[in-house]
Amino acid sequence: MKLAAKKKVLVGDKGVIFAEGVKAALERDFDVVSIATDGHTLLNANRALKPDVIVVDPAIPLMNGVETLVELTAQPCGPKVVVLTMAADIASVSEMLRVGVTGYVLKISPPSELLAAIDKVLKGGTYITPLLPFHFGKITRYFQHDERRSLTQREREVLELIAKGRTSREIAAVLNISTKTVESHRTNISRHLGIHSIAELTRYALEHGMV
Repeated sequence: MKLAAKKKVLVGDKGVIFAEGVKAALERDFDVVSIATDGHTLLNANRALKPDVIVVDPAIPLMNGVETLVELTAQPCGPKVVVLTMAADIASVSEMLRVGVTGYVLKISPPSELLAAIDKVLKGGTYITPLLPFHFGKITRYFQHDERRSLTQREREVLELIAKGRTSREIAAVLNISTKTVESHRTNISRHLGIHSIAELTRYALEHGMV
């Protein structure tokens, strides 16, 4: 009987030694296809290698961590993303959930937990480490409140430029991000605010002093 192929994992971390340790912990159960030490390399490797899961530290250099995650999670049928980080605050977890991350693991977690997180996200679930100093229900309530009420700093910048009549291509040039990332931010802004037309978004920006 033919054995099932291992799921492919791409690791992104600025620390090569740490990333090699992650690779060693995963390679018995997964096919670790590459290690990327910056955001540009990570995105290029994702396009070329098409991993099933990306394990990444949002502090990866050469591209804003959140921008990288937005671009990764916006892809139809794209990879699942598991964040591996030192950040143990509720705001960081909420931000990751907002951009589509489905796994959140601390770097102090044991390797078995990372394996469990990858397994769960591959099955369509969400994994939040139990090592966080607050309950998952609190994360959910914070996330829901944040989703309704506020935008991230980058989303506010995008909205301001939308209100000034800039196209997605022009916004991308001003903010030095890809057009695809701008489109992802536009989608998130509309979802967060429940506003979908440019006229309504412009009025919102004016009413909130963004223009």
